[in-house]
Amino acid sequence: MNMIWGSPDKEGWPDAETAAAFSPETGNNDMSENRQKQPNGKPRADGSEFDFGDLNEAGGTAGPAAAEIEAKAREQERAERTEAETSLRLMAEAQEAVLAALRETGRTPNPERLDALAAGEPVELKELKAEGVDAEAERRENANRVYLAKLKDADGREFTAVYKPKKGEAHYYEEQAAESGQTGLRPERRHRKEWLGYQLDTIFDVGSSPAATVREFQAPAGEPDAVGGYGAVVEYLNGRPALMTEGWRQKADAGELARVADLHYLVGETDGHDGQIIIGDDRRLRAFDRGEAFLDSNDFKFKSAAMEEARDRGLNAHPDVLAAARRFLASDRLQQAAARAFEAAFGPENGRRRYDLMFARAKTYAAGGGIPYTELERTGRLQKIGDNRHE
Repeated sequence: MNMIWGSPDKEGWPDAETAAAFSPETGNNDMSENRQKQPNGKPRADGSEFDFGDLNEAGGTAGPAAAEIEAKAREQERAERTEAETSLRLMAEAQEAVLAALRETGRTPNPERLDALAAGEPVELKELKAEGVDAEAERRENANRVYLAKLKDADGREFTAVYKPKKGEAHYYEEQAAESGQTGLRPERRHRKEWLGYQLDTIFDVGSSPAATVREFQAPAGEPDAVGGYGAVVEYLNGRPALMTEGWRQKADAGELARVADLHYLVGETDGHDGQIIIGDDRRLRAFDRGEAFLDSNDFKFKSAAMEEARDRGLNAHPDVLAAARRFLASDRLQQAAARAFEAAFGPENGRRRYDLMFARAKTYAAGGGIPYTELERTGRLQKIGDNRHE
């Protein structure tokens, strides 16, 4: 099974050069505008969210006050677990609804890759990071934990996937909460965006995104509990990062480029730089990392190397994607299934708002026969990246 990034080394892991390209240092781990720092400025040794034992050192209050804080944190943890379990159920139901609706339109999607990712037993983890970087300091500032995971299927065969734990998502305290002295955090759902991105890729017949599921993930023996819990398990892609391939834009197949550009427009991609594209061993372009897509307003600029190059070449919409978009707009059942997927990922109100924004983009795309580059340029909503840039 071809599972995100590079070619395995002699131990079965991707080579060091490829792994470094997706380390926190290069900025390819869902850089968030909402990053968290602990009350004492450092995480627990096991990576969990609070170090209650260091409250005195941080200037906090010991004794009953510390116990009360810990009790509230435990209560929050229970609430988060209940919410996660509910979300997993809703995502599974939405995924089935999407597959059923696609079959009704004549499509025959195959969920085999998703099933493998959902059922694989964790065997070993290897954190993606660059050598010589203080991973803990870097993570506290701006990066998520991202792991290569060896999983084992029911027949005992091992395969590689990418694991993004919910606990590893980086975020700041909310500005308002920080000013008021509260410790509330904005809920982070970037791991769910990986799953939602694959659902949209399937609906629009793009074929450029790695399969992704969200599941409970038991940390393998010897691994810290901090990596367990819930997270996205994402298909591993064999190939080479576009960022590390000189002149990749000029060499890219027009059809492949159009597929990725169309996907980036439909999902509202704001982080589609060269480092988020893989040139597969089969020369196909694969786009990963939806952590900065699906925003809840139109107050953003598209950032997409593929969109930029497609515009410069004057490429039209990919015919498969355009046809799928028109089928989507003609199918009430498929629209309802897609809306359920958004609501499962973000909650009813927030999910519906994000779905409506995606739906409006799909209507514009289908009506105009492609991405409305003229309007995006007129309104300044297409951010220039430049060749082989990843910031």
